[in-house]
Amino acid sequence: MEVLTFAALVTIICFILYLWLYTGRPKNFPPGPPGLPVFGNLLSYGAMLHLSMLKWKEQYGDVFSVYEGSTRYVILNNYDTVRKVFAEELAAGRPTTAVRGSNRATLGGGTGLVFSEGDLWRTHRCFALSTLRDLGMGKTWLEETILKEMEEACAIFRQTNQRPFNPRETVCNSVANVISALIFGERFDLSDPEFSGLVKKIGLHFAKPQLRTSLFVAGTDTTAITSLWLMAYMLQHPEVMRTVQEEIDANVGRGNLITSTERARLPYTEAVILEVQRRASPTPFGIPHRAREQMTINGFTIPKGTVVAANFYSIHRDPRWWTDPEVFNPDRFLGDHGKVLRPDGFSPFGVGKRFCVGESLAKTELFIFFANVMQRFTLQLPPGKTISVDDYTYGTVMAPNPFELVFVPRS
Repeated sequence: MEVLTFAALVTIICFILYLWLYTGRPKNFPPGPPGLPVFGNLLSYGAMLHLSMLKWKEQYGDVFSVYEGSTRYVILNNYDTVRKVFAEELAAGRPTTAVRGSNRATLGGGTGLVFSEGDLWRTHRCFALSTLRDLGMGKTWLEETILKEMEEACAIFRQTNQRPFNPRETVCNSVANVISALIFGERFDLSDPEFSGLVKKIGLHFAKPQLRTSLFVAGTDTTAITSLWLMAYMLQHPEVMRTVQEEIDANVGRGNLITSTERARLPYTEAVILEVQRRASPTPFGIPHRAREQMTINGFTIPKGTVVAANFYSIHRDPRWWTDPEVFNPDRFLGDHGKVLRPDGFSPFGVGKRFCVGESLAKTELFIFFANVMQRFTLQLPPGKTISVDDYTYGTVMAPNPFELVFVPRS
């Protein structure tokens, strides 16, 4: 028995050494933090992966590597590098297994829009773009749908009668209803307690089930969470909220519905949205890519199958692109004569061949929701409560920790 136990122990040790020696960094691979056999760097991540990545960027440079078990990751921290690499067909693949920060199954698996690749992905992408266009993107019907959901949400906010209220469920359901109306042709009551299970309850009548799920999930989470971030930042920066309201009062008034046609007349309001997207970076790493063949990045050799991820959280805080990046300053997005700027280094919807197909829809939703809420309400913290935008939950999408606020109607 002792001989068998010793033999088993030797076998395990040899297996671990094999993994350590033969699944380590290949020749001319980007440097990175040392890892452990079997685990790689998983035990070094900590609770906030994006903060660990910032630390390693300072230590190893703009292109470095980490391991999750035997899975190799290359992390890109420079906008120019990300833009160049993600424009290449070689880097347009998706990971073939579950990836940290990406719910592969929920987003349609390898056959859905988000995780498919090659000809299947191109077919899905063309179909998605044509579907969004045919069903409403850029059309009056879609904007009317967004405005209706905004009105429903504002009605709920008003019904709180200035009592402390957590807006998360209302905001998430409102955004989900826009996608529901766009894809399925029906909406749900915002107060429906089962609305969070919409994807499971909905009928299977959409032409492509994988695309249906991908569009619904991808089109809901980030937009809803960004809307919550906007509220949180206004609570922490009431002086910015007052400036937004002054701009709206002067250029639109309080009695007129704000539509996307007013965007050009509200540059500061638009700049606030952009600065919140930059500062909060709700999707810190986007959806990772995969090297479909061996490729070269900044002189490093990247083997086929390596997962390649952009660190947008780092890029949005890079002093090479941003002055005082930790400071919340919407004016950084305003140029001469108050025109809105979108400088290089700003990429909340990704870059390259696989940028977000719903970017136009998300921009419209964010503007209409935020501008109309600011027109109608002043947001306040409940008595004795505080908020910090540095308190958040890390996950696929980084969200502010649950908070309550008071919606004070503007007379």
